[in-house]
Amino acid sequence: MWQRLRLALALTQQATLVLALAGLAIAWTNAADAQTRTADQYYPALHALTRAELDQINTTDPLTDLRVELAYLRSLINSDISAATERLPALESRIDAEFYPSESVYLHSIKAELLIRSGKLDEASAIIDEHRAALAAVDEPSVRVVFMLAEGLLLVRYGQQDRAIALYRRARFIAQSAGDSALTAIARHNEGVAQIQLGLTVVALENLTYVANNIDLIPNDMRLEETVRFNLAYLQLQSGEYQAALSNLQAVDRAAWIELGHETRAFIVTTQLARAYSSLARHNDAVTELEPWLQRADVNPGPDLMNDARTVLAEAYLALGDYEAAERYIRQARAQIEASDAVGKRAEFDVLEASLARARGDLSGARDKLAETIARLSQGDPSKGYLDALHLQADVYNELGDYAAAYAAQRSALQVERVLRTADFDRRMSVAIVTSEKETSQRELDMLRAGERLAQTRSERDRIFDIALIGIGILLVLIAYLIWLQWHREHAARTRLEKTVAERTEQVRQELERRVDAERAKRLLEHRLVEDEKYRAVARLTGGLAHDFNNLMTVVSCSAELIKLGAEESDIDALAEDILDAADSGTRVTRSLIAYARQQALQPEQLQLDEFLIDNEALIRNTLGESIELTLDLAPARVEIDRASLTTALLNVLF
Repeated sequence: MWQRLRLALALTQQATLVLALAGLAIAWTNAADAQTRTADQYYPALHALTRAELDQINTTDPLTDLRVELAYLRSLINSDISAATERLPALESRIDAEFYPSESVYLHSIKAELLIRSGKLDEASAIIDEHRAALAAVDEPSVRVVFMLAEGLLLVRYGQQDRAIALYRRARFIAQSAGDSALTAIARHNEGVAQIQLGLTVVALENLTYVANNIDLIPNDMRLEETVRFNLAYLQLQSGEYQAALSNLQAVDRAAWIELGHETRAFIVTTQLARAYSSLARHNDAVTELEPWLQRADVNPGPDLMNDARTVLAEAYLALGDYEAAERYIRQARAQIEASDAVGKRAEFDVLEASLARARGDLSGARDKLAETIARLSQGDPSKGYLDALHLQADVYNELGDYAAAYAAQRSALQVERVLRTADFDRRMSVAIVTSEKETSQRELDMLRAGERLAQTRSERDRIFDIALIGIGILLVLIAYLIWLQWHREHAARTRLEKTVAERTEQVRQELERRVDAERAKRLLEHRLVEDEKYRAVARLTGGLAHDFNNLMTVVSCSAELIKLGAEESDIDALAEDILDAADSGTRVTRSLIAYARQQALQPEQLQLDEFLIDNEALIRNTLGESIELTLDLAPARVEIDRASLTTALLNVLF
């Protein structure tokens, strides 16, 4: 019962979350629709044009002219940073924030993005913080999206990909609702890149596949095709297709990117190229390719990307056996992590430090470091760093000879790997990120003008209410079905258990009956053994008495014979004859007793049965006792039998 209640409560909470997200998405769509109907339609159309097409637009309207220039500048930052940096000051002098608040926010968003791509993160952060308040007064959805793209890029460079993903997702919803297809594709592309860096490969692949399938929505002079190729190579690295990733990375024109001012992009490509070399055990190539880039003064990719490069170099040097170089890069990364907010790589470098200690033979140090790291990582969601730490811990315990601990670590690693392999794990992570940001999303939506949505509020509210009712009905049916399914499973399990118990009970009953029968047979056998022992004791006693009595009868017989031989009178002779007859009868009795005692060999002879019974009448009467009257009614009968055995049989019958 309690299990069903807990299941119903959990399902209800999930249903509430789904409905909240659905309502939030509908509200975003409706708000963006209302905004699109009232705002200027130029930006979505301008963002879809190439720079050549923008140059052909002739207008006398200052506002339209500024928007064309901003769209042109927006196109440049993805393909030619140097040209964008040169055009920025002139355009900045023409835009007055008081008269053109939206265009001012747009311009400073581009300026911040240029600074970020040049590695000047602090300056870019100051610009974004300064103009975040002005964003509340901006009407155009596309301007808001441009600002979000710049802020998301800053968050990515600071290693806060989870916040960037939520921001990019809101940006693409707003851009899609405003009909700005180019910004929608760019937002999805940036979201996919952030998801790749966070390890959310499934949803990242969805976003990048969308961009690849809709690449024609983005002007071809923005050179986004090469970026998509690079991201595909990154995903191939994550999935273990190292040779294919290496081919794609080698095909990226880094020299062209450097010429256009995209040194950071070239640095990222070089880092991943070195990672591909290292994954293919070409560690020397990885070091040769990447290490010179860390010495370049014109490259400042930010702490997170720099630590990526240090990770690759540390792993390569560790594989090459150059522990000093590996330790140097690990120390540099650790110092960078402690000095900034870029803590996303901390677990990775903890594992690297433990690997270094293990390589140097310090197994105890590696064990302690891994124990500390795993204890910290176990408090959060499963991650690849957590999995790597568990695998390394199992290897260290195995080398220390603690096989039980090694088995436990390997078992934990398998459980984490099973969670990481589930196809919907990435989706749950993304939903969790969106849920954690929904209050911020609501504040963003509240900034849109309420008056511009008022015309459709009632109809949209009714539609949302109907959708919510349908959703609640479906979820209630689903909950009821799951509860019934749970009950059915429990009922089936209970039925199987009752059947099993009945079968076991019958087996126990049959076993008890068998044991009772065996015990009864055992007791009967014991009783028979006791009786047999009793008869044997009686037989032994009888045999002993019979021998003694037979000896006496021998003396009596011998004496009677002597008397008879020396007697002269007939009376004495008759007495001697009586004594002999009595002795002979006693001898026969003793022989019978000896035969009963099984102490005489069988001697079959011809016997007259009636005469035998008459001769043993006295023995029969004594055996039966005075309480039984004996009458002999005999007919002649002749048998061949051992006399003693016949006597024994007769006594047994009488007994």
